[in-house]
Amino acid sequence: MTTTKGTTRELFDSLQNLYKQGQLLLMDADKFMGEEGWTPMHYNAIAELSYSMNVPHKWFTRWAMRFYMPAVTEGERILINHVPFISIHFASDVKTGLETDVDEPLVCAGWLIYKEPMTPKKANLSYGYWMCKYWFLGERHSRLEGWRETTGSRWWHDNLKHVESFAVALYDITSSEKLKQLVIEPLLAVQEKERDIT
Repeated sequence: MTTTKGTTRELFDSLQNLYKQGQLLLMDADKFMGEEGWTPMHYNAIAELSYSMNVPHKWFTRWAMRFYMPAVTEGERILINHVPFISIHFASDVKTGLETDVDEPLVCAGWLIYKEPMTPKKANLSYGYWMCKYWFLGERHSRLEGWRETTGSRWWHDNLKHVESFAVALYDITSSEKLKQLVIEPLLAVQEKERDIT
């Protein structure tokens, strides 16, 4: 067993504080996205933990995420071909199907873009939580400065065309206003621009 500087309590207090800040950020993201007509597609924030003695690197949360769809009233019919997401990557995710390398925590946001529009029910079956990690695979976007685009053979769903995403250092988001300025507004502005093009 190796030792580290600082007490165990200090280490866990730091981790707990980091997760609490992540929770508040994602709750603010839900609020801001809701004000723009988007609702979460799920009620959990984390995935891919493990109870196994053999995989301690999965005992703690490495990333948390939210995916959204347009808010609809009862009886309203819509088709969805773009799904936005906002995610926090606290630490590297190793020895998994889609590994990530994180030196400093990041907030990644972007769009899953589909070939054919889907009903909300089908959209709910057409994404995986780990898709918020595609920023780490992406290449420089051809049209969007500071964004990455991911295409290729790792798609989980045949209808998925590509993923467009960007990242911001978590520690740069020091308030709700900064979240709105650095993540929410750029995320939604890109989609408005794309609508104007198509």
